[in-house]
Amino acid sequence: MPEDEWIEVRNTHEPLIDEETFALAQKVIRVRKRPTKEGEHQIFAGLLKCSTCGQGLSFARGGSSKTSGGKGGRGSFACNQSRTRGKAYCSFHYISYVDIYEIVLADIRRHAQTAKEKESAFAEKLATASQNQQKKQWSAAMKERVRLNSRESELQTIQRKLYEDNALGKITDEQYAALSRDFTAEQAHLKERLKLLDDQLNQAESRQENTTRFLELVREYTDMKELTKAILNELIDKVVVYDAEKINGKRVQRIDIYYRFIGLIS
Repeated sequence: MPEDEWIEVRNTHEPLIDEETFALAQKVIRVRKRPTKEGEHQIFAGLLKCSTCGQGLSFARGGSSKTSGGKGGRGSFACNQSRTRGKAYCSFHYISYVDIYEIVLADIRRHAQTAKEKESAFAEKLATASQNQQKKQWSAAMKERVRLNSRESELQTIQRKLYEDNALGKITDEQYAALSRDFTAEQAHLKERLKLLDDQLNQAESRQENTTRFLELVREYTDMKELTKAILNELIDKVVVYDAEKINGKRVQRIDIYYRFIGLIS
């Protein structure tokens, strides 16, 4: 049966694995594991998101010298929609591999050190922040779901109209194929985003459980020397990259790191 006709009844059997492990496994599976031309698997794959359109940032190597560019060479990330469809659809949101690597590594170390040295105060701060974020995220997710459902209905209407116009000879087969391809791709993206929103809205973990789980995780990385794909998947839900700005002649770029269980730590 089509997935939208499935009926899910939760918690009817004893689980083989806990829900947290299952969710982490699904997150890893969803990420496309295409290696770079050099045969490397990008450790940030699936984690970097565009602040404007919400799509992922794709990696491109900007040179062959690994010494001049640090870890990952002179590679960089940019909004995949902007890179493939042009700036008319979204801005570039460029950031180098070296910069995002150092930012994320430093942030994890900082929180791990705080969790070790000031656990009680840090736990209280995280619990309060988690509660406030859950309220905001719930409201934002509900609004986005309504908007996306509306757009999905519009796309279905548009595609039916395209089919009729093609059948009546109002548009050529080539025009129909090109337009249909774009709308089909947008529909696929909408369905994926709606699935993620539903997963988010279905989460019902208490703030205390969230805080405890995060502290247990992050404490392990106080003396971490380098990032790996496993560490990133275990600790981080997503990293939102904003467009860089010039402030007082300096390039400034906002990066929001959303950690598992608790979200953004201010």
